[in-house]
Amino acid sequence: MSDHKKILKRVGLVIIIFSFIDVTGKVYFLGHEFIYASIIDIVTSIYGIFLIFGSLKAAKTVEAFSALFLSGFFSMVILGTIFLPLYMIPIIKPLDIWVIEYQNNPINTVLFFLSTPIFITMLFWIYKQLRSSVVLQAQIAKGESASPPKFSFVFGFLIVFILTTAVYLTVDENAEEKAIKLAGTQLGSDYKYYVSSMSWSDGHYRATVDAYRQNEIKTVKVKWDNENR
Repeated sequence: MSDHKKILKRVGLVIIIFSFIDVTGKVYFLGHEFIYASIIDIVTSIYGIFLIFGSLKAAKTVEAFSALFLSGFFSMVILGTIFLPLYMIPIIKPLDIWVIEYQNNPINTVLFFLSTPIFITMLFWIYKQLRSSVVLQAQIAKGESASPPKFSFVFGFLIVFILTTAVYLTVDENAEEKAIKLAGTQLGSDYKYYVSSMSWSDGHYRATVDAYRQNEIKTVKVKWDNENR
C-alpha cells in the first residue's frame, strides 16, 4: 500500500470512529435531556469509507470541509465574543450555573466541555494529514489540484460574518433585560436569572431563562412583542 493511501485510510478510520462516538453521544445526551449539537452525519461516514479505499477526490472534499469548519469556528469565537450577546455563545454562563450543573450532572458537564476541543483538534489533525506532502504529490500525479482550500477558509469566515452582522443589527439591546424581568415575575426575587437562548422574528421574541439558586436550576420560557418594532 502506498504512503498516501495509508494516510487516507487512517483519516477515514478516525472519521468513522468519531461518527460512531457522535451518534452514541447524541443518544446519551438526548436521553438525559441535555442539549447536544451533532455535526457528524451519515454523509461524513460515507466520505470516511471512500478515504479508506484511497479516494483522492474524497480527500479533497474532506480537506475543504475541514477548512470550512475550522474557519467558521475561529471566526465565531472572535466575532461572536466581540459583537454577539453572551447568551448566543453556549459556553459563556455564570460560574454559579456551571457549578450547579456539574453537581447535578457531572458526566454531562465534563463531556460538554470536552466535546468542542476534541472535535476541533480532530479537524485540525485531519486537515494536516490531508495536506501532507505524500498526499499532495499523489494528487499532482493524478492531475488534480494540490492547492490549499482558500475558498473554504474565506467562505467559512463570510458565513459567520453575515450571520453575526444580521444578529447584531436586528436584536433589541434591551431584550435580555426584558426576558429576565418576565421570568422574575413568575419565580420572584429568590432566584438569579440568566438568558440561555433567545429567538425573534418580526418583533416577536421568545427566550429561555435559567433561574438558579444554591443547587437548583429551573427553566423559564417567556415571550413578548417588541413595542418599538
